[in-house]
Amino acid sequence: MKKKLVALFLVLVLALTCFTACGDKDKDEKKKAKTYDDVYELLGAMSEFQKGTATMSCDIDMGQRGNAKLTLTLVTDGKGNCKVSGAVDMDTEEVKLNADVDDLVIIYDKMLYINLGGILKAATSYEPEIGEMLGDLKLSYFAVPLPDDLDTSKTTEVIQDSMELFTKFLKKGLKDAKVDGEDNEFSIALKDAAAYRTFFGEAANFMEGDVADYCAKKMETVQTSSIDMNAYVQKLINYYYNDIVELAGALNVEKTQIDSVLDELKQMDLNEKIGEAASGVLGSKMDADTIKEEMKKAADQLRTSMEKVSDEDFEKYETKVTVKTTDSGFKLKASFEGTADEGNSLKADVTIKISEEFDKISAPGEITRLGDFKDLVKQLGGLIIGGVNSHNPDDYEDWDD
Repeated sequence: MKKKLVALFLVLVLALTCFTACGDKDKDEKKKAKTYDDVYELLGAMSEFQKGTATMSCDIDMGQRGNAKLTLTLVTDGKGNCKVSGAVDMDTEEVKLNADVDDLVIIYDKMLYINLGGILKAATSYEPEIGEMLGDLKLSYFAVPLPDDLDTSKTTEVIQDSMELFTKFLKKGLKDAKVDGEDNEFSIALKDAAAYRTFFGEAANFMEGDVADYCAKKMETVQTSSIDMNAYVQKLINYYYNDIVELAGALNVEKTQIDSVLDELKQMDLNEKIGEAASGVLGSKMDADTIKEEMKKAADQLRTSMEKVSDEDFEKYETKVTVKTTDSGFKLKASFEGTADEGNSLKADVTIKISEEFDKISAPGEITRLGDFKDLVKQLGGLIIGGVNSHNPDDYEDWDD
């Protein structure tokens, strides 16, 4: 299997789907009654994301080398509340894993809930020793307060902006591809070398142009974040205070010591300190010019890879994409299939289903507190202290204070 060629095709399949993850329309409007002039107008409609359910599945069949399937589901109510579920099923020569976690993450009413129980179950199915280490500890959801001034309802803007840029790119990248269909269903096919070379060539231009400019703009937004870190840290301290004291007690740390440390933290101007740190890290390493330089390098690598692939190699593969409306939303399916010189087959399907319907989003009923880990912390603390005490003090004579 020619690795360069396979990599290019995987980029193609992902590129045609990664910006089309969600969509929504007014419930009173019949999706199948709406018609579109071309595939680009339909893709644009998919970016009108406010609320609904989006499911993305990637199914890869590598013939004798095995297969893998990944599924992600996003549910959002358009008010800043959402939840994500995930499933993975891998059966390859290197990895065998089957895990399914419903409501992996929930964001509701300025709180983030992480499904530790589901994560542990999935991890234990792959590595049983993880469950044995935790003993009888029962895990559910772990709650993390979010900043009061964080507007979670604006998360969909990234998808909308990305879709607008991507549709602009497709109009150039698919000019040599075969695009058919009308009204509610369109198909795109890349069947010859000219179509592939045009697509990847425009992809390189897109990366060092529109994508670089967009990322640079978003970086400026991050650097000028309006979140009050002083208020947020105070919120975290208030929420976790009793648990912190309980954990400290398990390690024989006095409450007065904890209070002293927290008081010092409260006296700091975290907005200033974090701003300085962000300026030093983001400003020097991830400024607009650096982002554009990195994007140009990636684009040049893509162009170099393209030069190493012959027209004959391209003709061994076929990529098809179908975009259509459904009764409740949209559906996009991208398929890539081919056979390499070694006779190894590769087939990849990426399917995205979007519906305006969604399940109720609410806070989970059971919460795992930070203090619930006190026995585990005490056990680990004892092991660490015991390990230190088991060494000869002379072993540390060269250590700095």
